[in-house]
Amino acid sequence: MIDHGGLNRTLWVLTGTLSLLAAIWGVLSPQIYGGLNDEQVRAGAYSQDLISVAAALALIGPAIAARDGRAKLQIVAIGLLGYLFSPLVSIRSSGSTTSCT
Repeated sequence: MIDHGGLNRTLWVLTGTLSLLAAIWGVLSPQIYGGLNDEQVRAGAYSQDLISVAAALALIGPAIAARDGRAKLQIVAIGLLGYLFSPLVSIRSSGSTTSCT
């Protein structure tokens, strides 16, 4: 079980809301990816934004419904956080690698 359930739920709602806003922005304005990736992968970025909208909404729901002692909802929320933060981890790791050639 997670200690400090109220604080964690508040942070889950905040994370879900910010993720939802960013993903909706990407869905409604796909041209924001214009200088960042090729035309061929833009559809993938758009579909990832659609999935992120669903994940953010799914995170906000358990965050509001979860109560202390409801481990299943906490596990769902932690899994959704893992999805939402996985792109940040890959961006960070790809930016820190260097080539010796």
